[in-house]
Amino acid sequence: MQNLILKAIKNTKNTIQKKSQLIFLNEIIKKLENDLKNTQYQPQSFSCFVVQDPKIREIFAPAYVDRIVHHLLIDNISLGIDQIFIFDSFANRKNKGIHKAITRLKSFLRKTKTNFYIQADIKTFFPSIQKNILEKILLNKIQNLKTISNKQKAFF
Repeated sequence: MQNLILKAIKNTKNTIQKKSQLIFLNEIIKKLENDLKNTQYQPQSFSCFVVQDPKIREIFAPAYVDRIVHHLLIDNISLGIDQIFIFDSFANRKNKGIHKAITRLKSFLRKTKTNFYIQADIKTFFPSIQKNILEKILLNKIQNLKTISNKQKAFF
């Protein structure tokens, strides 16, 4: 659990929220473990703020406790979920990232006579995602992963 906490607070600013979370870390962990075991965990509200680098955009940041749960969830489902992405999807994936995306792009540009590319950002795309539809899709994928995992365990 300590590893998840360190990952959850890594690369975050030293805010009052972060400092208060660190002071009461043991109590927070105990409550979180209890809530997760008893299926009583409820995500907290996001904090919202605006950044201006490189452009003005609205950021919705989860509470630190929720970040721990996000890491716990991703550690448990990332391998199976990762398999459904196309190879050339680089954002927020283990052993991927911006540098590997650039290397891949350069290799495409060298292979063909193409000498251009486009990087696009669809304005207000994420707020427009219908969360209930996304949740159904993800739950279905996770359920399929559980079924596959159980079959593999039964096989061995």
